[in-house]
Amino acid sequence: MTKQPAETHYDAVWLRDSLWGYMALVSDQGNSVAAKKVLLTLWDYMSTPDQIKRMQDVISNPKRLDGVPGQMNVVHIRFDSNSP
Repeated sequence: MTKQPAETHYDAVWLRDSLWGYMALVSDQGNSVAAKKVLLTLWDYMSTPDQIKRMQDVISNPKRLDGVPGQMNVVHIRFDSNSP
């Protein structure tokens, strides 16, 4: 059963917020293992075939970003367990 996303998207993982979390963790030498785990998890998501294809499609044809549906063609900035 597919979970319906919350309208606020507070149930999603946001890349920006995850990077801020990484920056906070990496600034404290005692949290370097946790910081690395956050960064590698983001890397795993951004390097999925679906996200790489989004990047390649926009690089090869930037006009894909034009118009109303353009924002849906970019790399996801938030994701959850249902994100492709």
